[in-house]
Amino acid sequence: MYHNGAVTDKDFAGLLKRVKGGSFAENRLSEVMMAVQGGMLFTSSQGRELVKVVHGDDEQQKTAVALFSQTVDPQQSGEIMMDFTFRNSKEDGVKKMLRMQPRLGPFTGPLDQ
Repeated sequence: MYHNGAVTDKDFAGLLKRVKGGSFAENRLSEVMMAVQGGMLFTSSQGRELVKVVHGDDEQQKTAVALFSQTVDPQQSGEIMMDFTFRNSKEDGVKKMLRMQPRLGPFTGPLDQ
């Protein structure tokens, strides 16, 4: 199921398909949260893809914050924030991630991308 700590491309594709199949942002967020609670680990690139398909201001932020603690490459975790729809959500999400930083290592992620 895992490759280098992260979910395999095949399993990630299945998760992404289930997330995209959700008709509302809340449904898409629920799929991501089930994966996180199940212990799935992701690369920051995979996290970015999940955030991209979860629509809704609050839902995107919750997705990104949940995925931040599940990345195998926390030094690249700023990539998760790159496709936020709303800048305020991106800023709030970064603040939440920075509060998590001491236990996860350095955080990198420009706000203006």
